[in-house]
Amino acid sequence: MIFRLPLKALTALPLLLAMLLAWVLPAASAYTFKLDAAGYHPEATKTAIVEDVTAGTDVQFEVFDPDAPGLIPYTKGRVVLKVEKIRKYVDPKMAGPGAERWILDFSEIREPGDYILRIKGQQEGVLFTVSEFLYWDTLIPTVRSFYLQRSGQEIDDRRTGLFKALSHAEDGLIITEDGEVYRKDVTGGWYNSGNYDKQTTPTAVSVAEMLALYEANPKTMNFMKLEYPLTEPGLGDLPDYLHEIRYGLDWLLAMQRNDGAFYRKVAGRSYPGLVRPEEDYQQRFIYGITTQDTAAATAALAMASRNYQKKDVGYAVKTLLAAQRGWRFLESHPEQIMDVSVDDDSGSPEYLNPGAEKAYRFWAASELYLATGKPEYHQYVLDNYKDLVVEPFSWRNPAMMGMMNYILYAPEDEPKVSRYFRAQIVRAADMLLDRIDENSYNISLKQFTEGSNHQLLEHQAILLNAYRLTRKDKYRRAATESVRYFFGLNPLGKTFVTGLGENSVKNPSHRLVRVTHKVIPGLLVAGPNHFAKDGKTPAGLHALSYIDDPKAADVNKTEIMYNASLVYVLGMLNAVYNNSQ
Repeated sequence: MIFRLPLKALTALPLLLAMLLAWVLPAASAYTFKLDAAGYHPEATKTAIVEDVTAGTDVQFEVFDPDAPGLIPYTKGRVVLKVEKIRKYVDPKMAGPGAERWILDFSEIREPGDYILRIKGQQEGVLFTVSEFLYWDTLIPTVRSFYLQRSGQEIDDRRTGLFKALSHAEDGLIITEDGEVYRKDVTGGWYNSGNYDKQTTPTAVSVAEMLALYEANPKTMNFMKLEYPLTEPGLGDLPDYLHEIRYGLDWLLAMQRNDGAFYRKVAGRSYPGLVRPEEDYQQRFIYGITTQDTAAATAALAMASRNYQKKDVGYAVKTLLAAQRGWRFLESHPEQIMDVSVDDDSGSPEYLNPGAEKAYRFWAASELYLATGKPEYHQYVLDNYKDLVVEPFSWRNPAMMGMMNYILYAPEDEPKVSRYFRAQIVRAADMLLDRIDENSYNISLKQFTEGSNHQLLEHQAILLNAYRLTRKDKYRRAATESVRYFFGLNPLGKTFVTGLGENSVKNPSHRLVRVTHKVIPGLLVAGPNHFAKDGKTPAGLHALSYIDDPKAADVNKTEIMYNASLVYVLGMLNAVYNNSQ
């Protein structure tokens, strides 16, 4: 016997099936999916987090490829993976009572393309991308953000629509001990942050980290195109990447005195109001010298002399001579110099760490030895290397850069020194691995303090350096999984880099962004701060102590050092996964 359904029943069948599935299957909206908004490299592990899952729930997940040939001829789309690798965590701090956080591993997906991660049987899910170019594609806007934060130059950027007129073209004024005032030309350089200040130590640290990436991968970085306007001065003389770094280096050169010492910053006496940089009409002053800033600039310029040698030998000589003058000043002034007045931070922050004097001098001597091979610089390294405090590279302690570069590039290294440095870096990486294993977000922070995102980046840099030294994949894997924190795999599901993903930061604490209402893509913000005191951030909530508010300066400020660290990490990940490192 054959049963025939009435026509009305046939037309209503899809609706009836949908209602039945909705009743039988769990609703996707009941769960919170968190993925890497930047994407996943084909060769890397691939994980996502599902939150708000009631303990004891039995639900399955699958990966759907909308472009794959369907199971029925002439159709598209099919399930390409049933996700079977699931780790479950109970985390009462981050989820409701009885809820679990599930970590899904779908690393078997290796073919480039766009996919949908979803609950089995559901039509909707979350989109993710697999691409061998993901680190390169995120690296370019991060580097390009330096161009959009230049001082002393008009910017008319067609790519973003950002326009700013010529700004701070009269930098800056020096007041002598006798009270006389004269102008020294220190125009140019990058604004350190949204305050329009320019700082020697942060610029030197930023330049150094970007040069470290170039020194490791010159052929790859020479291919980078930053889409400058055709009127860009000097365009074409250098690869775009070195061209942009030179804008920071030129400003460092201008900040040097005739005796070799370096002034530490250029800024007004007061923080600017909410104005465009060209509308900041206050007088701008050049602030006094320090041996810390002199050593930082010396180290960065010595690195520049090595990296520009093949592309612009004249500039390489120029930066080396300036670095050597800086070192002669340091040698003739073995005592620490901090020419700082009590009111010098009234219009801009200070970046001074008196306790790191030896670390800065070691860094300068190490880079000069690598640039010249001269024994006088090597001797300083040999005499002082065991006195260093081993910490992540930062403006507070730059020794890690000198240690790593010594291992990689010393013309005639002392084996006991190289072994010591290598052991220190690997030991630091192993300590970070232990911290990462303690949480489901693969991050190494013990607590969220000022600039937590920057701290985390430098942890990732240590992991990548340990991988370069040992080729042990555990370090590369940990860095890969940890960097996803910035792109959505975090308790907030927030991308902390502007212009990347639907849930990226929209309101950085940055005057130029606020007054132009234009996004500068690629800016990394400071990140969650448990101890924030800006009056906007919800303090005391650890990883949740963040708000995307332009007035939340403790968590939403930007600095060129943050971006330089992001450049290094993204660039090295691109290198280690694409076989150029």
